[in-house]
Amino acid sequence: MSELMPAITGVYIPLIPVRLLNPASHAYWYATREARFNMPLDQLAREKGGQKAWDDAKPFLDKMTALLKENESGPYFLGDEVSYADFVWGGFLLFIQRIGVDVWEDLLRTAGEGGEVHGKLLLGLDRWSARSDR
Repeated sequence: MSELMPAITGVYIPLIPVRLLNPASHAYWYATREARFNMPLDQLAREKGGQKAWDDAKPFLDKMTALLKENESGPYFLGDEVSYADFVWGGFLLFIQRIGVDVWEDLLRTAGEGGEVHGKLLLGLDRWSARSDR
């Protein structure tokens, strides 16, 4: 994750207040993130987001895809046995989905032919990640 999150900072940081936070949280988010990145978030999106971000993330996504494809007996990294790694990666994937279908589709497109294994992992984790408030 330490390789991936910095690569796609320009994708998800600017979208969090717009798509996930309530309006009361916006001022704090913008102030703290703009100070952290030393620029307005729209500039962060222009300079470090878009296709460049996904191109930078591709080597890591390729690694994750290869690890998920390594064991064909199930949707998890260890095949049919769930592990901590599944919850860490699954949590990240859920976060990306919550930001928006467009971002999720960009991730799957960047993951390439093996993108379906990420969706299968989420389906396998559904009994732990399904929301009870819907």
